Amino acid sequence: MKVETSLRQYADHSLYSFEVSARDGHQNGTGESALTIVLTEDDKRTDFSANLLSMTPTLDVIHGSIQSVGIDTLTASLAQEVKQIFQDEQASIAYLLRDSSMNTASKDFQLMPETTQAIEKRTTRAFKYASTYHITFSLFAASSSPSVWHIEEAIQQYIEPLLTRLSTVSDFHVDTQVQLFASFSPSIAAPQLDEATNIYKLLQSDLSGFINAA
Repeated sequence: MKVETSLRQYADHSLYSFEVSARDGHQNGTGESALTIVLTEDDKRTDFSANLLSMTPTLDVIHGSIQSVGIDTLTASLAQEVKQIFQDEQASIAYLLRDSSMNTASKDFQLMPETTQAIEKRTTRAFKYASTYHITFSLFAASSSPSVWHIEEAIQQYIEPLLTRLSTVSDFHVDTQVQLFASFSPSIAAPQLDEATNIYKLLQSDLSGFINAA
């Protein structure tokens, strides 16, 4: 019995259903999928671990052998991971459809009070519209080193895809700069050593102490 066959029994959600299909390797499928699960079998392991990649809709799953884990246990664990991934989406749909006269499915989806409060806070937040936005990325340095940074590559990879989608709404102008300062403000604590990376870092709360001359 294949995993994708057993997983179909968990495909019936109260707000929508998901369709399970299998493909070998990492080749692109014929259609756009909401989530790709990559299963890796490790005979030396008896547990189950899942990691959702941050930049792609891919869930990396490492599990023990099917014989030791069991198809039912593996399928239930996968279904639980998928449910958690789409839980916020389902809650948002249920919230948006709660007062609709055509709503039927979301009535069976119970929203917790704290979930409703969080969604209300998120959906009622308003921003004043502007036709043009100017975004500046600044590197503050206490000396002539470092004088350059790889910000252009980071902007192209992480910022431009978002701004491209928003370009039909507003114009965005992005620039970068390196700013020198004589010393740390007395209100700012000295950089703290991050033992995990062995790098001295400023606390996020200290960043408000910097004044942008522009």
